[in-house]
Amino acid sequence: MRSTETANLVLDAAKEILGEYGLSENQILNHSTDIKGDGEARPTPILREPKIFDESPDFVDFLKDKYEY
Repeated sequence: MRSTETANLVLDAAKEILGEYGLSENQILNHSTDIKGDGEARPTPILREPKIFDESPDFVDFLKDKYEY
């Protein structure tokens, strides 16, 4: 999953910068046991892509009119 890969890169960079300044990773990272998984980010199965383009034809028409598509 592309978003998970990006999140892991951001976390690695944040850890490196914090380490350079002698700061704990706890300064910005969420260590909640509800979302932490084996030290890696993990996707949440209940999250989905927005369906605004598939299930909101009126909104799509509005966007087409507004942006002259």
